[in-house]
Amino acid sequence: MSTKLTREQVEEIIKSAWTKGQRPNLSETNLSGVNLNGLNFSMSDLSGVNFSGADLSGVLLSNANLIGANFSNANLNQADLSEALLSGANLSKANLYQANLSEASLNGTNFSGTDLSQANLEGANLGGANLGGANLKQANLRATNLQWASFIKADLSGVDLRGASLREAKMDATTHIDDKWRLAWEIVNQQAAGRDLTGVDLSGANLRRADLTGVNLTGANLSQADLSWANLEKANLAGANLAGANLVETRVTDQQLDIAESLTDATLPDRETD
Repeated sequence: MSTKLTREQVEEIIKSAWTKGQRPNLSETNLSGVNLNGLNFSMSDLSGVNFSGADLSGVLLSNANLIGANFSNANLNQADLSEALLSGANLSKANLYQANLSEASLNGTNFSGTDLSQANLEGANLGGANLGGANLKQANLRATNLQWASFIKADLSGVDLRGASLREAKMDATTHIDDKWRLAWEIVNQQAAGRDLTGVDLSGANLRRADLTGVNLTGANLSQADLSWANLEKANLAGANLAGANLVETRVTDQQLDIAESLTDATLPDRETD
């Protein structure tokens, strides 16, 4: 086991590295339980570091290499981890309240029991991540990759999932999620063909490649939805709002689109011309 470093030693290592024009390298060090709040670790190599139980509130970890790091039970309240590499890291039961993880690489990361309430994860890759029992209330998950991520017993109340890929994400009855996003998840993961979805709100939903054959979408709000490569054969779009929707390579006829309420700024399917 490596010797635990003090805050002062960490500060000196960081300062020395930047003085030499080098990225700070603290890989595989033991910083468990250390008070590191407010420090700037941006662009540092922190792979395999043991941060368990450490106070990292307000720290800057943007663009840092945190692959395989252990943050279990650490305090990362309002920390900046934007664009950081966290693949395979352990953040179980950590406090990430209002933390910034936008564009971070989080594939295979362990967030079980973690507090991610009001965190910003926009554009992050959470493929295969474990979010079982995590608190994600009011978090920003816009445009995230959630394929194969697990949300069993997680709380996603008030989460913004516009543009997020929910295909193959794992949810069940123990997952607390707003009706709108549970429906979007059901559509891309379960049989949706033939359903009556009159008047539903799926605005901003990522429904790419969804099978919506014969679905009744009368009066539905599909504005800004991604319906690219989706199958809308025989679907009823009467009065549907498709403003700003992505319909690239969507299987839908002009006759179906003609009775929609709005196609303003929608990206329509290419039609072959003679």
